[in-house]
Amino acid sequence: MRGHVQASELFVPVYVGLCNSKGTTMYNDNPELIHRDTSEKLEPSDIVCDFELALIQAIEKQFPKAEVIDCMFHFEQAVRRQMKTC
Repeated sequence: MRGHVQASELFVPVYVGLCNSKGTTMYNDNPELIHRDTSEKLEPSDIVCDFELALIQAIEKQFPKAEVIDCMFHFEQAVRRQMKTC
């Protein structure tokens, strides 16, 4: 998971969380740990992520006001993978 702040047209990374699994528990714990370690409450307006269902569900639960935006890189990667199997 990565967090960014938009400064003009540039997105600047503000944190990186390394996950050792793809489960909902891991995705729910990541923002909690950031809050605990920084004393900052995250209130993003939008979140860019890949097409991981557990991640999207965790985002929608933790940040109900945030718009979930699918990552174009991961979308293109999935399309290329599918094209190779045709």
